[in-house]
Order: sequence, then structure tokens, then C-alpha cells
Amino acid sequence: MNTRSEHTIGKQGGEPEFATAIQVQAAAYCRSIYRCMAVIAVSSVGWLGTSPAVADQLNVIEMFTSQSCYSCPAADELLADMAAADENILNLEFHVDYWNKLQYGKAGSWVDPFSSAEYTDRQRQYAAKKLRGNNGVYTPQAVINGVYGNVGSNRRKMKAGLKMESPRPVSVNVGMVKKDDESANLNISVTTESGNSEPGVDDANIYLVHYLKSASTRIPNGENHGKVMENHNIVLDMRSLGTVAEAVKGPIQTAYVGGVNQDCAVLVQSASQGAILGAARCPDTP
Repeated sequence: MNTRSEHTIGKQGGEPEFATAIQVQAAAYCRSIYRCMAVIAVSSVGWLGTSPAVADQLNVIEMFTSQSCYSCPAADELLADMAAADENILNLEFHVDYWNKLQYGKAGSWVDPFSSAEYTDRQRQYAAKKLRGNNGVYTPQAVINGVYGNVGSNRRKMKAGLKMESPRPVSVNVGMVKKDDESANLNISVTTESGNSEPGVDDANIYLVHYLKSASTRIPNGENHGKVMENHNIVLDMRSLGTVAEAVKGPIQTAYVGGVNQDCAVLVQSASQGAILGAARCPDTP
């Protein structure tokens, strides 16, 4: 049985060039070495660089998905289409690992190279919070603004979830100073609606999310054998940078290392993985 997969990391025009699974795994290992190293600091120094990104009403849709799930490609495509049509949607794919051992007859199993037990745990924590809508641990599942869950391939329910009231009381501002082709310094500031500390908001966590903007994968085995999977905004790393209470005292400064076809975003999420209170994309990442 041929167990080699092939991937292309983004499309630069023309036919995509595919890399072997071994190369993809090696790249993932290298990314883990230089992923975002965060240091929280208070600074009064002016920040020079690209224009900051601000998004007070950005809707965050987390898609819990897997390349080993037959129903997931349609959901991945739907979310990518919705985000392309609406700049206020930040779409993030979290690839879970619980389908990696699924045996699909003679086609065998497929280990999703982007899957992580951490993302499975994140989905389980949402289920424990009793999301509105379709709660539980399943794929494809879309979690909208941290409060509403639904089947990710259901366009009607996706639109209904976006219409649900979900206040974002925290404004997020991300500035960037590019160091070289793959690294930059970020300056992240947050403000609350009152401009001061607020109960229920102070202990919210600030996360830096590092993601791959697009990837194509030829799947030789498992439920999706013979298909080419198209994935978008695949989360590679999610790191806590501190709390709102810390950030309102002064901006958070952190180093960011990305690369071709990579990007980042900042999320503010209430304690114990509750509602998303604010979010912003990183501006012009290297």
C-alpha cells in the first residue's frame, strides 16, 4: 500500500508543486523550534513599522476538522468561501487527531499531518462549556465566537450563528516592525469599552495564533483516499501572551517568526475558554 502523501504549501501561480509527507513533517518540526517566542513588556516607546491592524467586530470561526474525515472537505471549502466573501470573518482550522487511527477498509488509515492533540483538547473544552447550538465533539464542527457550535458544512446554521449576539468589549490593535523576510516584532495593545479594568474581562487571555494560509494535500489512504484536500488558515501554534489586566497597563511586545504563506492573528478569549471578546489579524506579516 502506498502511504506517501504529497503537499503543496500555497499556490504561487501555475501548477502547484507538491512536497512529500516527510518534507512537510520536517518543516513542521522546524516551525516548532522557532515558533512565536513571547515576552510581555510594558513600553512607552513609539512603535514604527506597518500600519496597525484593528478589528473590533471580527467574527472568529474555528473549524474543528480532519483530513481523515469524509465530511470535512465540504465544510473546509464552505468556511473558506464565507471568509473570502466577508472580511469580518477570521477563519481558523484546528485539525484534531482522533480520526488518525480510523481504518477505512482496504484504504486503511490516514494521519493528518496538521493534527494535534492540543486542538482535540480545545474542542473538548468547548464541549464541556456547553456551547449553544450543536454541542459535542465531532467533525466538522464550527465554533463561532467561542459560544455557538454547529455542523461546519451547514451554511444556514453558519449564517445563523454569525447573527447571534456576541459582544466584543475588547479592542485589539496589532502593530508590526519587520526584521527580515521571516521575522518581525509585534506590538499588541488592547482597550476595554470603559478604558479601564473591567470585571469579567480582566482575566481574559490574549493569544497569538500562528497559521498556514493554504495547503493542498494528496491523500493516498483513509476515507478521503484519492482526493486532493484544500485547507485554509491551518493553525500551527497558539500561545498565551498574558491577560487583559496586564495588557491594559501597557502594550505586549512579542517576537514573531513566520515565513512564506504564513500569517498570524490575536484573539482575546474570556477565562476558561469562553467567549471571544476581541480579535485582530496581524498586519502585513512577513
